[in-house]
Amino acid sequence: MKRHDLKLFLSASVLSIAFSAPGMSYAQDSAQLDEVVVTAQRRENNLQDVSAAVSALTAAQLAERNLANMQDVGALNPALQVSIYQGEASVFIRGIGTPIIVGGSESSTATYLDGVYVARPAAAAAAFFDLGNVQILRGPQGTLYGRNATGGSVLLTSRPPGDVFEAEARLTLGNYDRMAAFGAVSGPLSDRLSARLSVQLENRDGYTTVTRPNGSKTDVEDRRDLTSRLALRLRAADDLTLDATVDYYRARDRSQVFQYVGRGYADLLASPATYYTLFPIIQPWLAFNSSGRQSPPLSRNEFGDLNYFNRPEIWGATGKATYQLGKAELSAITGYRRTRTNFRDDIDLTDAFASSITRTERHWQFTEDLQANIEFSERFSAIAGASYLKESGRLTNEFDGPFFPPLLQGLSAQLPFLGIPTTGYGPGCCQLRLNGETGTRALSAFVDGRFKLTERLQLTGGVRYSHERRTGAQEFGVFRSPVPNALLGALGFYNVGDLQPVTFKATTPHVALEYQATETLFVYASANRGFKAGGFNIGSPQNTPYNPEKIWSYEVGAKSELFNRRLRVNAAAFYYDYSDLQVQDSVGQSTIIRNTGSATIKGFEVEALARPTSRLELEVGFSWLDAQFDSFNLIEPNRPVLYNPFTPSVGPVAAPLLTPGSKIVSFSPTFGLVPVGAPPGFTPGTPFIQSYSAVVDLGGNRLPRAPRFKASASASYSFQVGSGELKVRATYAWQDDVFFTVYNIPTAAQDAYGELKMRATYQPNDADWSVSVFGENLSNEKALTNGIITGQVYGGIVIGNMIPPRTVGLELNMKFR
Repeated sequence: MKRHDLKLFLSASVLSIAFSAPGMSYAQDSAQLDEVVVTAQRRENNLQDVSAAVSALTAAQLAERNLANMQDVGALNPALQVSIYQGEASVFIRGIGTPIIVGGSESSTATYLDGVYVARPAAAAAAFFDLGNVQILRGPQGTLYGRNATGGSVLLTSRPPGDVFEAEARLTLGNYDRMAAFGAVSGPLSDRLSARLSVQLENRDGYTTVTRPNGSKTDVEDRRDLTSRLALRLRAADDLTLDATVDYYRARDRSQVFQYVGRGYADLLASPATYYTLFPIIQPWLAFNSSGRQSPPLSRNEFGDLNYFNRPEIWGATGKATYQLGKAELSAITGYRRTRTNFRDDIDLTDAFASSITRTERHWQFTEDLQANIEFSERFSAIAGASYLKESGRLTNEFDGPFFPPLLQGLSAQLPFLGIPTTGYGPGCCQLRLNGETGTRALSAFVDGRFKLTERLQLTGGVRYSHERRTGAQEFGVFRSPVPNALLGALGFYNVGDLQPVTFKATTPHVALEYQATETLFVYASANRGFKAGGFNIGSPQNTPYNPEKIWSYEVGAKSELFNRRLRVNAAAFYYDYSDLQVQDSVGQSTIIRNTGSATIKGFEVEALARPTSRLELEVGFSWLDAQFDSFNLIEPNRPVLYNPFTPSVGPVAAPLLTPGSKIVSFSPTFGLVPVGAPPGFTPGTPFIQSYSAVVDLGGNRLPRAPRFKASASASYSFQVGSGELKVRATYAWQDDVFFTVYNIPTAAQDAYGELKMRATYQPNDADWSVSVFGENLSNEKALTNGIITGQVYGGIVIGNMIPPRTVGLELNMKFR
């Protein structure tokens, strides 16, 4: 029996034994599961009556499970994969996410905070604070949450102000000298006005130690941040409520750090040196790299020479008006958000100065959402709405490294007829900039209705129309160089100017049939259309836009509550027809984004929550996912291919250097100019085929970050200890192996692994305080959450981010009323 089968069998056995215990009574109301209210359909509904796969967690459940961020939630949710990459929340749902690593790209999962669409992934990562609930909507949300929601949506709702005075304080201490202090106060300011203010300050030493060339050491992957939110609620009239929130986040630490994984494609060869000789562009990098010490793979003891820093600052303001007009509820949500990020990181992961990245983002967005929820009769109701978004951002990705001068001087010596200067490459030369600007204006309108065909059978359906206009500007190339811009442009290293605006339109319908089979069994079947907007590849030589990607989703599901609401089992099966995928490709030495091919995704998920007694709670999640590319061809730029450019009759000889199972269909030539000193018969300055890149068929390859199996199981039990209660929860989450690139190479992948976490809380009877101890990743697993292959100019190595190591802590909670 495989490991995942064994875990599922054991979890099911525990549930079966618990519910078949002799003499068990199901009349105790205290053991019934609580009703879960969600807004997945832009209405307040019982989770068990929603024709969609939704996972929901309340504030109490987040605390009990020790879920402090989206990455923690992703570890437990059967459909979710989350990592924090360069300070941004990279979210994948059912295998759909954004494998594009170019800065400024948008997520395929739409995140909303208090009803406001959060455009930037960095702002989405910071929004997880003082939440009332979290909802994970699985599958495309083309109608109700339509923009960039091919994978699904994440709805974050902050804690609202209360009607009575209450305050709370929390102090957390842990290893790595962790100290987090949280405080909140909530209550009425007058008969009609109430407020909630919450603040958190967290400091922690770094998980990783960097050794510098002089032997000194610096902690990185640390945390020094401040988060706060002020919420106001005014009951202006009996039928009018006004809400306003302001949130603020900032950090001053060195948390954005890569770990070294391996040499990428070179690790696949018997002689890695052969790979490097095929790509002479990286020889200058190697010359400097060889003088430094390389960080060990998957280690938190690294070598480096940089002054790391991370200085994000993010804030937002939201206003909402809700008006009750008879059987209609009208609402308007206005949002403004500003995101500022700035960090510096090491790319080569050695203690020689080979390369570094300094990245900044300056972004603002304004949104307006109008909605009318109308109940026309007992049998028919509808929601109609319109949305407007305007955003503007400037992104800089600036790479410094000493390999530029010898690279340019080498080109000058080999190709003197190009006129590349031979001097002027002094200190400060040169810098590669992948910068640019982007802007969006998006309008959409939707309508969604539900009609009762019978007392038990209901039809729901709707449609959204979306219209977007994108603008942009490029600033790509080698700067601070004596080489004229015109010559750099001819060599493909300079592209500066405005981009031609482009417009995208989409119509995304939705239909579902819902059947209340019994009082406790709800089944449904649905079809949904989703799309992710196209855009520009900012900071590149690519001036043509890429188009939207589209998806059709077909899903059937069942939701049930058994044993007098002591067992809740929700399951869904789905099939996706996913087309025009936005993927990274390569032309020459440049990274581009284009639409190509399609994918078929199918899977099954089940979530079960049981409360056999008032003291025992059991929870199980499981998913099976088959996410594969259909047949289409893509250039694999780093695939080694033997070729002698001065003996064309030899041609490409690929077989000795290919990984097993590689599906090369052709070779794509890269043209260059014959250098000085070429063999007789080659005239310097004339074009020739410089090298070949392999063109591979991705058909059958798995989508990135799409594990075949994922499972989690947890058990919670409450003991009466003295004059108080001790509640202990243990959780084990396991996931199958994943690839991080569309090419499915084993050196950019993560094997199957599992994490164990525990939490124990003691609270005296009738007391307003509690104390908890907790542990995360208790087996101290080393696992990647993402991985990328750097460009050839940076050595083609694999770098990534790891899950946190083993952490333990003590938490003291106090409430005041």
